Amino acid sequence: VDKSTTATMKMTMTAAGMDITADGQLDYTTTPPEMSVEMMMPMLGEVPIDLRIVGGNAYVNMGAMTGDKFVMSSVDDPDGPLGDMSEFTDSFDPVQSMENLGDGFSKVVYVGQDSLDGDDVAHYAVTVDTSKTMGDALDSLGSSSGAGTLPEELTYDAWFDGDNRIRKIDMKLGDMGSLTMEVSGW
Repeated sequence: VDKSTTATMKMTMTAAGMDITADGQLDYTTTPPEMSVEMMMPMLGEVPIDLRIVGGNAYVNMGAMTGDKFVMSSVDDPDGPLGDMSEFTDSFDPVQSMENLGDGFSKVVYVGQDSLDGDDVAHYAVTVDTSKTMGDALDSLGSSSGAGTLPEELTYDAWFDGDNRIRKIDMKLGDMGSLTMEVSGW
């Protein structure tokens, strides 16, 4: 990842019976990564959300909800109009994501070689003890949205390219839903 500059990201998340999608470009030459992402969240209507992270600030245009203008906030300001978004931006940084899981890793199993968009990738099954990671934060999010809670142990699939860069993650989050993210064009 250290030698990587930019990548394309595509994500689909299902929570509380709703599909949330995101597509965008990520710039890994900065910390946190800068990005331009378009998100569709059915609970907010048919207009896409335009999210940009630049220079440590988040800019969000939510159509009519923001007067078709961008709202700006520092990504780490808990009192800003968008709240503290540092966990959100960390989720797009593969190295930071792995560090955040830290002690939660309980097992990593090599599944085998696979192909993704014509590229050779290594497939792993990763087991995480959610009580030792972000479980509390995700559980409270799930409970407040009616999406449920995380299982105590979560196993997900991850695919890495020959340079050990994440290419795909596929997570089943118990009764909270699921998350699939693909990263390409490194």
